[in-house]
Amino acid sequence: MKSQTSIRRALGLAIATLAFSQFTIAQADPAQLVMPDVAGQLGKFSGTLHAIASACGHYSNEQLAEMKEQQRKQLQDSGMDISGFDKTFASSEREMAEKWKAMSEAEQSETCEKVKQQMSTAPTG
Repeated sequence: MKSQTSIRRALGLAIATLAFSQFTIAQADPAQLVMPDVAGQLGKFSGTLHAIASACGHYSNEQLAEMKEQQRKQLQDSGMDISGFDKTFASSEREMAEKWKAMSEAEQSETCEKVKQQMSTAPTG
């Protein structure tokens, strides 16, 4: 499915960006080092994106669950602690679902279109 591939590409880009920031941080002065919670950041991004994709009808609940599991596996395979991912995924998914309810139909439609456009222009990895 084209939009599923687009979301995977966007998430891959997010992982690569955060991995690069990890590398940059590793090059920094240890005294100034504040290590980001990469898994937590990805969980927040992913949970928000999943809530929007679900609300827009881009994916079934089964497809979203499969994508989330693939993301968890990628993080775990990278040696990251996935508990941060799970925690922030759940909270950001809930937060976005609540925000979604408060949005007008026009705002919801605009958000769906923006996400669809962003996913279709995500670079391939």
